[in-house]
Amino acid sequence: MQALQPNSGPYIEITKEMLHETLIGDHLFVLLSADKEAQKAFDELKQEPPLWNSLPAVKNNKVHFIEDKWNYDDMTTSSMLLEEFPNMLSK
Repeated sequence: MQALQPNSGPYIEITKEMLHETLIGDHLFVLLSADKEAQKAFDELKQEPPLWNSLPAVKNNKVHFIEDKWNYDDMTTSSMLLEEFPNMLSK
């Protein structure tokens, strides 16, 4: 799990080469950003079907897209997100 530890801040960049080492869970939560560059990078990833479609969560249709309103690191948002997760998982 050392690879998942960020160098600074709460986020890390996952390269294409690291996808199958890091995104191996049953469910994948994708934060949808309004940032055009981030959207373009995600669209490019989805355009590589062998890479994207071979992820376990994608194969099992367990990818959950989350609005960027959840992209805050405060207790209120974290608490609300914990309440929302069961709803996301039941879809």
